[in-house]
Amino acid sequence: MRTRRKGFCLEALGCLIIALGIIVFLPTSHAAQTEVGFNPGCETVNAIFISDRITDVAYRLGVVPVAYCARCCWPMTQKELSTVTRLGCYKCATIDSIIKTADKHKVRLILIEDGEVTIHKNWNWTNKFLEPLKKHGYDVHTISFSKGVPQAILEIGKLLDREEKSSRVTAEYTRVLEKTMKAISASRTNKKILILQGLGRRGVRVEIPGGYTEEYLIKPLGCINVGNLVKGQDTKVDKGYFLLEDWQAILRANPDIIVKYGNACTVEKGLVRALRKYPELSAVTAIKKHAVYTLPSYIGSSVTQYPHILRAWFDAIY
Repeated sequence: MRTRRKGFCLEALGCLIIALGIIVFLPTSHAAQTEVGFNPGCETVNAIFISDRITDVAYRLGVVPVAYCARCCWPMTQKELSTVTRLGCYKCATIDSIIKTADKHKVRLILIEDGEVTIHKNWNWTNKFLEPLKKHGYDVHTISFSKGVPQAILEIGKLLDREEKSSRVTAEYTRVLEKTMKAISASRTNKKILILQGLGRRGVRVEIPGGYTEEYLIKPLGCINVGNLVKGQDTKVDKGYFLLEDWQAILRANPDIIVKYGNACTVEKGLVRALRKYPELSAVTAIKKHAVYTLPSYIGSSVTQYPHILRAWFDAIY
């Protein structure tokens, strides 16, 4: 009995060491470690932006508006743009709030994106805001990213009198993206990836196929999102995610790589607890090979940073 208990303790200790090794010695790319804080050099222009993407482009051009509309889940709203007035998301922002803010600051220029707000809803910024704001006599311009991000950057730069800067940002965007896509084309290996997002102190949710990560990162990298293999039959999915309640289900998916974002520490603590409770998880390829990485997420908002985010994923995976 003592021998059996001792053996179990040693096995559990071994799993804990593996987990700690993943967390402490986890290789994270330089691009993933770098975050841009609020730029004190940004100039506030007398304009309102209705779109995450337009606001992101303007910020990279050294400009912030007096107010903007954007999704609540966009990280920049809590970081780089935390000191700029946000009028709400598509659902919460109102025509009256925009008009009131515009009149308060004597704003005439309003930029609205002609494009989808989120892949999870059939919403378009122009459907709600374009005609009502035009009727009030504002100088309203629509920006579409359907012809490519570089073209949109140049259009925004022209409207904001930042043509020279927009040319530099466009050149950098194109250079990094082309270089990354060339590297990817020579390295596709169909690796299985499990994506875990940390929420608060204990919540961990799994991203299933069909979301932003699938479209913009997993597919271009030639990999496979195995999140659906972790999902239980009756598990509720909300906007492409479900709460991870059964850590043992990761054995079923057996990912080559586990990617964590959001509150990565929450994911790491959850993994340690799971390994302590289910030592057999140490046989999962990603855990066994310490292929558990903290990487930046992408939800279609910070379009100017997409090439750098894609590169960070490529560097970690290959």
